[in-house]
Amino acid sequence: MPETSVRANWKYVLAALIIPLLLLAAAQALHPVVPSEDAYITFRYARNLAEGQGLVWNAGEDPVEGSTEFLWVILLAGMYRLGLSMEVGAWLLSLGAAILTTLLVGLLAFRLSSERPLVTIAIAGSYAVGPAAYYTRFGFATNLFSLFLVLALWAQLRCLQSPDDTHNRRRAGIWFAISLLLLSLTRPEGTLYSAMALAVSWLLAGRQMRRQLERSTVLFYLIPGLIYFAWRWHYFGYPLPNTFYVKYNGQLLHPRYLWDIYE
Repeated sequence: MPETSVRANWKYVLAALIIPLLLLAAAQALHPVVPSEDAYITFRYARNLAEGQGLVWNAGEDPVEGSTEFLWVILLAGMYRLGLSMEVGAWLLSLGAAILTTLLVGLLAFRLSSERPLVTIAIAGSYAVGPAAYYTRFGFATNLFSLFLVLALWAQLRCLQSPDDTHNRRRAGIWFAISLLLLSLTRPEGTLYSAMALAVSWLLAGRQMRRQLERSTVLFYLIPGLIYFAWRWHYFGYPLPNTFYVKYNGQLLHPRYLWDIYE
């Protein structure tokens, strides 16, 4: 592609990304930041962690896993240690994740639509004024989860679309595994998505890419994921999140009632 054409394309994509970001800013300016009541459960865990009490609901008591957003709690605790309130810290983290996700969604839309700016604006703009704007204000890890989900999708496509580029294939495979790990650490359902995404990628990939995916998955997803799983089982005393037990008097939730944990 001629150099002038490449520059023109980047001008188009930059112009197409500015509009969704402006829409996101307008949506935030028009609505107050009001964290959800449930978000304060996570805030309490993060505050206790930041104050050196550990991941506990009450200082000095045995750990009980009342929040299933592990990575979000860690990040909130870090913001609290920097001197920010939980509400402001959660808003800044959510807004930052929303901005990055909007940019990634726009770039993906630009590439997958054969570089059509109007398609980019429509897709990225819909995300910016819809899910991103809505969840930025409520104190949950939703925008962070979305960021890692889109990042994993980008890396997955790079893996499958670069069969002859060994360097990019290896790098994309590593990013794919890391993104899935972060996704799983953010929310438990990230593990389910990761399993399906890895299975699909393995089925669609060629022989060399399969070997690369297997190495990346073991080194950057399975090993650190199992270390985390073993730690949290030891720390909390249960292998699964507390919400899988609490609604059934300590018994494991039957698979047919899995949706009950989101009531």
